Amino acid sequence: MPPPHRSIPVTLLLVIGLLTISQASAQLYISEFLAENNDGLRDRDGDPSDWIEIFNSGSQAVDLGGYYLTDNPSALTKWSFPSLQLEPRQFLLVFASGKDRTEGNELHTNFKLNGDGEYLALVQPDGSTAASDFAPEYPDQRENISYGVGAGGKFHFFDKPTPGRGNGSGFGGFVQDTKFEPNRGF
Repeated sequence: MPPPHRSIPVTLLLVIGLLTISQASAQLYISEFLAENNDGLRDRDGDPSDWIEIFNSGSQAVDLGGYYLTDNPSALTKWSFPSLQLEPRQFLLVFASGKDRTEGNELHTNFKLNGDGEYLALVQPDGSTAASDFAPEYPDQRENISYGVGAGGKFHFFDKPTPGRGNGSGFGGFVQDTKFEPNRGF
């Protein structure tokens, strides 16, 4: 039988292992966002603010305190989440309005989304590792059409945004305007 003093390190390793497993099972990612909201979901001020949807696909609740959202790869800690629990299989909607609100039941980042495409990331509490990102940038966006993870785990546009709910089928992109050479007509 091993001496009793060896059971403490084994217990400590077991606890550390369980903590590691619980954090590994928490899988947060940006599941959908809308960068050109003109007549869709409105915030409590009545504004059609852009929004970002976070999803916990893991089996453990996650305290979002210390996580960040950013639209700048050089400033990964741009906007910090307050301490709040995101349960397994739960969505969280954050408005990207520039209003910088972290209290109450409606969160707002200190930045807005760019419809022409830009970097967007959910950053882990270490302040340097992206848990989920659109890098180097997400594609050009269109009015009232969201973008995110669709069926099969691929990125899609959604003509019917689903803030706070799972995404269905979407489409891969937009067709460019047709150009004729020489120009059409007589």
